[in-house]
This record gives sequence, C-alpha cells and structure tokens, in this order.
Amino acid sequence: KPTEISTFSMIASYLLSSTLVPVLSIWILRSHKKHAKGGEPAKYRFGAFQKRYADFLLKVINLRWWVLGAYLAVSAIIIVFVGGSLGTEIYPTVSAGQLQVRLRAPAGTLLDNTEALTLKTLDMIKDEVGPENVEISVGFVGAHSPNYAANLLYLWMSGPEESVLQVQLKEGTPMRIGELQERLRKKLAEQMPGVTFSFEPGDIVSRVMSLGAASPIEIAAYGPDINADIEFAKKIEKEISSVPGLRDLHLGQVLDYPTLDLNLDRERSGVIGVNMVEASHALVPAVWSSRFMFPLYWGDPKSDCTYQIQVQTPQKDIQSVETVKNTQVNYGSGGDRKASLLRNLAQFKENKTIEQYAHYDNQRMITVNANLAPDADVGTVGRKVAQIINEMGSPPPRVSVLIRGQVVPLNELMGGLRNGLLFALVVIFLLLTATLQSMKLPLVCLSTAPAVISGVVIALKLTETTLNIQSFTGAIMSIGVAMANAILLVIFAERARVIGWRTRFLGEDQGGPNTVKSATLTPTEGRFFDSRFVSTAVDAALIGASTRLRPILMTSLAMISGMIPMALGWSEGGEQTAPLGRAVVGGLAVATLATLLVLPSVFAIVQKRTTGHSASVHPDDPESLLYNASNPSTGSGTKI
Repeated sequence: KPTEISTFSMIASYLLSSTLVPVLSIWILRSHKKHAKGGEPAKYRFGAFQKRYADFLLKVINLRWWVLGAYLAVSAIIIVFVGGSLGTEIYPTVSAGQLQVRLRAPAGTLLDNTEALTLKTLDMIKDEVGPENVEISVGFVGAHSPNYAANLLYLWMSGPEESVLQVQLKEGTPMRIGELQERLRKKLAEQMPGVTFSFEPGDIVSRVMSLGAASPIEIAAYGPDINADIEFAKKIEKEISSVPGLRDLHLGQVLDYPTLDLNLDRERSGVIGVNMVEASHALVPAVWSSRFMFPLYWGDPKSDCTYQIQVQTPQKDIQSVETVKNTQVNYGSGGDRKASLLRNLAQFKENKTIEQYAHYDNQRMITVNANLAPDADVGTVGRKVAQIINEMGSPPPRVSVLIRGQVVPLNELMGGLRNGLLFALVVIFLLLTATLQSMKLPLVCLSTAPAVISGVVIALKLTETTLNIQSFTGAIMSIGVAMANAILLVIFAERARVIGWRTRFLGEDQGGPNTVKSATLTPTEGRFFDSRFVSTAVDAALIGASTRLRPILMTSLAMISGMIPMALGWSEGGEQTAPLGRAVVGGLAVATLATLLVLPSVFAIVQKRTTGHSASVHPDDPESLLYNASNPSTGSGTKI
C-alpha cells in the first residue's frame, strides 16, 4: 500500500539522517578545504544565485499584502473551478486487455440459438482485433440445467437468452479496450439487430468495487408493488438516457419472458378424481425435474458414491404447447390406477412475466444498468445521474430509489480521503504548536497547503488524470514534503528574528546558526545572511529564505526527480501508479515556489509585532520570563 510504504520510508530516512548521515558527513568532509573566513557569500559557487534570489525576494516581500491576496485568490480559483472539473474514480483505469460483454437475445430464445449468437460475437471480436491477438476466451451461455445441484445465484445469466463472454487480449495488442468497445458497439448493433449488448468492466478491481452490481452505474427502484417499480424504473431510464457518458443503458431484468399459465379446473378434476398433488407430479417432471419434488439418492456399494436420481422429460420431446397439454396425469390408488390428459383438467394461456426477481431489503426491485464511455469517469457521471433523479421529484408512494454500483464506494472513499487530509493538517498544526510554542508560526507553515493542492489539480488537469486513491495519496505525500520545507524556513527565520530582537533590545550578541561570521559584510548583505543585522520580521524572512534556499531546492528537486519515472508510467502496470507520481510532481513544484516566494511574505505579516521573548512559562527554563536566576527551583521572580 502506498501509504504504508511512505510511512516506513519516512521513518527509515529520519533514523538514517539522524545517525548514519552525520557520521558519514564528518568522515567524508574532514579532508575538504574550508572556505576563507573573509570570503563573501557571493563568491561561493551557489552564492551568486542566492544573492540574486534574496534581492528579488525583498521586492516580493515589500508587496507582501498584494502577494498574499493574489496567492489566496488564485489558489481558490484553481481549487474550486479547475479542481471541480476533475473526474473522480476509485482506482485509475488500467487497460489490462480484458473484455467482458453481456449478450441478451429476445426473451425466450432457445439455448442453442443463444450459443450461436455468442460464437458469432466472438468471431466479430476476433475480426476486429485479429485472431492472433486473442489469448483466451470464456463463454457462459444460459442458465444451467436443473439436474445440476448448483445455485443460480452464482451464475451471471438469468435465462437461456443471455450469455456472458470474456476475452483476454495478448500483451502488446495495439487496440485499447475502450476503443475496441466503442467499435464493437456500432458493429454489433448493425450485424445483430434485436440483440442487446452490455460491455461490462472486465478487470477484477472494477468488478469488486461495483459491490455486486453488474455495471458501474446501477439505479434500483424497489418496493412492495412491482408494477410501480417497473414504471418508475422505465421513467428513470428515459430521463438519464441524455447523460453523455453513459453507454449500454438497459433494464437489468427481463420483463417479457414468455410463459404458459395453467389454471386447473378443480371442479372438473374433482369429478374425474384428480387432485392437485397428482396433477403437479405429472407436470413438473415434464417441464422441469422430479428433483424439486422427490430428492432421491442411490448409494453405489462399490464406490461408496451417492448419486441423485431424478426423472425429467427430454427437452427435445417438448416441442410445443400441445405437447404439454398431452402430458399424462395418473391418478387413483392401488390397482385402480387411471390416466387422463392434462388438457382435460386445465385451461392454458400464453402470457409474459418477469424472468427473474431481484430483491433488496426483502422487497422486489427493478434495476437500471449502464456502463461508461471510455473518456467518462464514475464521479462525474454519477453526479449527473443523481442530479437528474433528484429533479424528477419524489418517487411514487412506497417506491424507493437507490444508486448502486461504484458510486457508493466512490463517495465514501472521497469523503474519507478529504476528512483524512483535513485531519492530517490539524495534526500538523497541533504538533507544530506544541513544538514551536506558538499559534502563529504553524499557520505560516500551513500557508503552503493551498499551493500543494493547486499544483496537484493543475498536474492532474494537464495530464487528463482523474482524482482517485492514488492521486490523493500523492497529494498527501506532497503536503508532507512541502510542510517539511516550510518548517525548515520558518524555524530559521524565527531564530534570526529572535536573535536580532535580543541583539537590539537586550544587548545580547548570540550569533546563531544563520550567522555568516564575516567582517567584510555590508549592512545590506548582512540583512540577507547575518542574524545580528535583523531589525524587522522582513529581515528575518529574508535570512530564513536565503540561508535555506539550497536544502529546500535539493529536497524538492530530489523528490520530483524520483517521481518523474512513476509519473510517466512507462513500467509494467505504470498506469496504476502514474497518478501518484503526477500529483507529487505537480504539488511539490508549485509548493516549492510558494515556499520560497509567498511563505516569507506570510511570515513577515504574521510576525511583524511579535517580540523576542520566549513563550515558555516554566520557572526553571532560562528563556522563560518567569525564570529566577538566583533560585531556579522555586520558580519565583521575573527575568528582566
């Protein structure tokens, strides 16, 4: 998992940077010549660029209120408008070469005819991609025979007129699955009119994320009145047919399956002497199997295997309704057994009914299923479908509507990721508040978060990438690195500000880690590089940004360089992880610019009127205002 890998990587890097890296630095750098004490920073290899950056940053900080306003406005526009136009899905769409198509012939089509249509469909697929590019194909045609003790729930077909065909293309096939589906939709509709096709997701990830639905978008209308469910489901199908990203829109259930209704004349049957049990015992084996009436088993004494015994009229002998009417019904008992034809006992009527009932919450339901166009995403299409259903108004009494498929887990995922991102920012704020002993400095560090999100949005938009779990993970990783750079700059800027304040007001000359001890520094150059020249928060921001320019650039460029191969997605399965790399590259690139240009302005605004006193109130802390130098343990007195 990307989050676990990132977490353990950060922990390992922290441990190594705190232990091994310092030792190696001392061992490797001890033979290097030191810079001359009187050398100016501009003479160093990086110093010239550092000096030019400091000059430009000073001009930016002088316009800090305009810079901050423009930064927030542009970030808000990008996040709201550009981010709002991004597609959303659970996982990135990967072309794994797996094609799955559901074929549905007219209701009541014989199994043999459905098989012929399925084979014809397979031949057309091979003609489209080339027979040499088909690695394997699997077909499931019709419902299984009743003499197999398997539950129909575990099959994908509802009747003999339906089949599911799965095709695996060979690696390197030039045609992508989305393009192939669009071409087959047009070709199959022309070659086989009257047959409906549904190109369902073929990869295991998409099928699992659909949570049992046959397609990514499924709308269920359910309630106690099946006729009201059917009527409203047809209305939904008509209304959402205008959504451009939908394909293969159809009702999930067959509503016109041909049936033969048999109404037994009880009065006449009673006169003849036939009861309902005898009539049903004659009819069920003729059209189905005796295993549904008498489960009989025979144990083979030689193999100790148990076999089910059942009686069933061969299907080839049931050629018409007249054959069913001529079914013989045996009645009577003992030696007085008689027989009569079923046509003498009942009235027959040809009818149509629902082929297979689906249930939700113990109520019958009718589903509207739809697949997605190659350039469509679940989030955008799901929002449009939900909007149309809401505009339709309330459903009929006792009819409920539910959107299923990948829409539900997608909404839950996006909500959880947004809450997780917000929670991460809150945790960062609380940790920095406790560490820096300030409520303002953490806000300065968090000011780069809008830049990260804006960069991620821009990168995803330019690369036509959706917002998914991978890109969201990349955004969180970018925020972590951006926060590290921001903390580095803010800590050094605050130290410089405190040192300068104490030098001016308390007469202390503490130097500090930001100080370049050079006797030849002018006041202007010292404003950029020496903490003792700091007189305002602007000077502190300049020192923090100038002295930390190199590590910030090195950290960001190293991270971006490492993510570029992943963002390009050239490796095997690279399409799955490419959004993560793109999000990191875009977010960190924009965040680095904001850290070096905008964050110093924010620091100068927030810390303008802050003193150099420590926020500590511990009486034993030498930096505390309550520190008692004569008796530290008592905690009484005030340091002046």
